[in-house]
Amino acid sequence: MLFVVFLVPEIVEDPKNQTVHADLHAIFNCAARGHLMPSITWMKNDDALVVHSNLRTKVAKIFLDDKQIHSKLVVKGIKREDNRKYYCFAINSGEEEPSKPVFLSTKDLSETRVLYFLSWH
Repeated sequence: MLFVVFLVPEIVEDPKNQTVHADLHAIFNCAARGHLMPSITWMKNDDALVVHSNLRTKVAKIFLDDKQIHSKLVVKGIKREDNRKYYCFAINSGEEEPSKPVFLSTKDLSETRVLYFLSWH
C-alpha cells in the first residue's frame, strides 16, 4: 500500500482589507498549517523586502502546535505610502501557498472632520 503525504501548506486564516486613519496602526492576521510546520512571509506589492525593511512594520509569529502557525503584521503610524496590496505566503519544504490579497487604505483625519461637519449641516 502506498501512502501519499501532501506537503503543500494551507492558509487557514486570510488577512482582511483595512481602512485606517493616518498615524494609527493596522494589524493583519494570517494563519497556516501543514504536515510540516510552515513559515509565513508577508508581502507588500509582491515584495517581501519592502515589509522587512520598513522600520514601522513588525511581524509576530505564534506557533499554535507542531503543524500550525499564526502571524501578525503590524504597520505603525500609517502613511499614504502604506496604501498597497498585502498578503502572506505559507512556505514549507519548497512548497508555498499565498493568501488572498488584501488592501490597506488610509483615511485622512481632515477628510473625516469635513464629512462630520457636512453631516451636521
